[in-house]
Amino acid sequence: MRTRRSITFLFTVFMIMMSLPSAVSADTGAGSPSIFKSITTFEFPIILILIALILILFTGVKVANIDEWQKEPLSLETSKAIQGFAAVAIIIHHLSQALMERAGALAIFSEFGVLFVGIFFFFSGYGLYTSLKTKEDYLRGFLRKRLVTVLIPFYMCNFVFVICACICGMKFKGLELVSVLTGWTLLNSHMWYIVEIVILYLAFYLFYRFIKNRTAATIAMAVFVVLMIIGSLLLGHGDDYSCRYWFQGEWWYNSSFLFVLGIIVSKHSEAVSKIAKKFYYLLLIATAFLSGVLGIATSYMLANYSYWSEVPGVDPAYDDKFRCLSVQLPWIIIFVAFVLLLMMKVRFGNPVLKFLGSISLELYLIHNLFLTGFSEGSIFKVPSASMFILLTILFSVALATILSGVDKYLIRLIKGKGKTSK
Repeated sequence: MRTRRSITFLFTVFMIMMSLPSAVSADTGAGSPSIFKSITTFEFPIILILIALILILFTGVKVANIDEWQKEPLSLETSKAIQGFAAVAIIIHHLSQALMERAGALAIFSEFGVLFVGIFFFFSGYGLYTSLKTKEDYLRGFLRKRLVTVLIPFYMCNFVFVICACICGMKFKGLELVSVLTGWTLLNSHMWYIVEIVILYLAFYLFYRFIKNRTAATIAMAVFVVLMIIGSLLLGHGDDYSCRYWFQGEWWYNSSFLFVLGIIVSKHSEAVSKIAKKFYYLLLIATAFLSGVLGIATSYMLANYSYWSEVPGVDPAYDDKFRCLSVQLPWIIIFVAFVLLLMMKVRFGNPVLKFLGSISLELYLIHNLFLTGFSEGSIFKVPSASMFILLTILFSVALATILSGVDKYLIRLIKGKGKTSK
């Protein structure tokens, strides 16, 4: 609690400090800009946000000696910290896409979002299988205990979006209201992740519950995910590019296989660790190099072929989609492998990362409310690119913190007192 208050205080102070130059410089006479306008139009170098991100990630890191390794490099605490940073990076990714050429130093994030979603998928699969092999009778009560940790945040955030949509004048009638309230129709397209992760959780439960041989269950899980990827790819973007139904859009499938990769790494953790340690520096250099090469190749594919080259009803352009996926998926896998190798030597962790990790899911789900609200003006218009980024992050963190507290309380009620781990 003390950590959260401290971070909130620091964010508030930083926000006030950023607004002071504009407020002070404004004339005090009639017709002078309001403090509100001064804040929303004030521009500061966007590179400062990039520097802040770097500081958040690397402050407090602990690097092992050349002949030593981090103890439990993929522990829950460390993985949650990485996911907290990934959530912020995904926000930056969406902001850079919205700002386009105005994104400045953060423009590089416009194609990086898929890498950080891959991190979420990997640790979801890794966490499930690690619990399966270390906790007795883990699958007993799995659906109640595990699904609630993602469904409660999903429906809480979804309810917020429905309320905000109604306030902004949208009207839902009959089945349409049922559709948006249940999440069958996603008012917030970013919530696709929860829909998919719930399906993957259900598949995990069914395969490992009824297939006694865990290798066979893992193969079945992999086949299921591959079929899901192919099915989503074949659905394209809909008849009018609206992606109005589940599994329409490449974001539904381009990083999904990392869930299976997480299961495999957990299943064979000892062998993977042994190989990684034996060839550590070679693998670290190779994955770093290949991440760069495949990143460039992915940019080329997306620019020259694209997932969006289809013509609805005329040409589904499946070949272009497979071309893009054939490069982008290996890019994500290699990047995540690089991150995992780095975690074997470097332990990331500080109060900010710990805090962000505790609200990472809510942060991921809710930030679109402010991204669209500040860009389209449904909340208020923020003309400044740098303040648009800063205010979106700050408001998202603030609301995610509130929602996370409510979510954890509801999860405790359902799972039992004191059991809120995700």
